[in-house]
Amino acid sequence: GNVPVAWLSNERDKLRKTMSWKEKGDGLFRKASYEKAAEKYGSCLTIDSDTTAAYDAQNSDIDDAGGRLHAVLHCNRAACLMALKKYREAVKECTAALRIHTHYMKAMLRRGRCFARIRQYQEAVAEYERYIQLVDEAKRSPESGININAACTFDRPADITDAEYSKAKQELLDVKKSMRQSSNVNANAQANSKKQAGQQQWYNSQFAKAAASNAAKRKDTAGRSNAYTRKQQWDAGANQRRYDPFGGSSPKKAGSRKKDAPAGESRTNRARHNNNNQQPQQPNVVKNPDCHYEVLGLSATASSAEIKKSYHKMALKYHPDKNQEEGAADIFRRVKLAYEVLGDDSTRIAYDAERRRRR
Repeated sequence: GNVPVAWLSNERDKLRKTMSWKEKGDGLFRKASYEKAAEKYGSCLTIDSDTTAAYDAQNSDIDDAGGRLHAVLHCNRAACLMALKKYREAVKECTAALRIHTHYMKAMLRRGRCFARIRQYQEAVAEYERYIQLVDEAKRSPESGININAACTFDRPADITDAEYSKAKQELLDVKKSMRQSSNVNANAQANSKKQAGQQQWYNSQFAKAAASNAAKRKDTAGRSNAYTRKQQWDAGANQRRYDPFGGSSPKKAGSRKKDAPAGESRTNRARHNNNNQQPQQPNVVKNPDCHYEVLGLSATASSAEIKKSYHKMALKYHPDKNQEEGAADIFRRVKLAYEVLGDDSTRIAYDAERRRRR
């Protein structure tokens, strides 16, 4: 039928405009202005759509239009996006080009490279193997139908050079190596995670066993590990005599005051008389030997640090190895017994409760 002249003229103008903008995009790409080049190629793809809207890679009407020229524009945009490291967007452009020409070898190879960059190794391997298979078939049978009647007549498998073919095979080996390494890393990570979980479970189990064992030991030794409990056992028995924490002994009372020397003695004789009659200094007398606080010389509100300090001071003072005075050993035993009760928070609380009950 007859084709309107106005339509042909309009299509020719669109083609010229598209080619002109494509050349500008190529120039920007050569200058490494990848962002601007991608925008220019995208503008070319919108010319045939009779719209001034910006290019949208998701628009399937544009993706499937334009034949060879649009396939090339999509592939060129993919190259720009790869240079900008936008590999996922580049995959979409390569896919759009391959929808137009299924055997567009350059688009196929670029999509495989993008898959490798985003670590989709299985997809990358499939793309490389398809690329290499088509080249192998073209080399074996240059006159085969897949080569002569290929959908893409401007970038056929037979047009691939030996250098390009060898490079693609090497890239395939590298992708497979990366895939194995990634699998090993994932396997090692899972093994380490499982090992750490097992170790943590073992540590938790051992800790629980140790805690239970210590609790059992504390329970078993309770009632015979401190003086207060011994007193409780005494009170619970048939003994009618009052419990004596000092074992029936107490420090001797301090000696009486020194007698005055006879009148008329000289100062020298009086001093000699005083030295001869001087009694050894006796230990302090505890008013209430049943009160552990008084034994340590403290009040019932004393802190743990004060109790410990007083104990060390008095134990050092009345230790039998250092103090041979009469009654010092008994005071040392009382001090030690008082610290056994007051030095432990649990026994001190029980002791204080008992003191309040006896008042």
